[in-house]
Amino acid sequence: MRIRPELDTARNFDKIMSEAKKWAQEQKVQGGKGSDMDYIIQYYLDHPERSQELGTTTPEDAANEIAYAIMQEIDMSGRFNNNSDVRLRNFTHGPKLEPFLQRAMISEDGSRGFKRLEEIGGSVNPGESFLVPVDRDGQGNLTVKLTFRGKDYKLDLEKVREMANEYIRITKKKSLEMPNAD
Repeated sequence: MRIRPELDTARNFDKIMSEAKKWAQEQKVQGGKGSDMDYIIQYYLDHPERSQELGTTTPEDAANEIAYAIMQEIDMSGRFNNNSDVRLRNFTHGPKLEPFLQRAMISEDGSRGFKRLEEIGGSVNPGESFLVPVDRDGQGNLTVKLTFRGKDYKLDLEKVREMANEYIRITKKKSLEMPNAD
């Protein structure tokens, strides 16, 4: 098992939680049938500006962190021997996977992402995993999919690479801005 900081919880999520809970209760009063957590995560996805204002990991940053972790696995697969069968099961704490899926998952109808969490069966449950099977043929051609809740989805690899590169750029910028420990 390997701990990956980019798969850790969204920073300072408690700062947005109270208003998200209030909104969730309003949705239930209006007849909403989703779980409290579905509404809380939907609020988070729909209000990235509040995350920014409150110092919470934004949905975009969360998606970029997951993309970075996935691209590392995809890139690593190119260094394995032929006929290697490696499957890396990933676990993350919410709300991290939902923003990634919203930006990079390709549905059966060919559309990217989703608007409402109901489209993917609600918010990610604690301890729920996702699998990213990566296969390379003898010529090194890549086949990548995302297995989530027993279904296989295509990933928009161009978008995943773009998000991973953004994570690298921001992380590098932050490390350059940190004062020396001298």
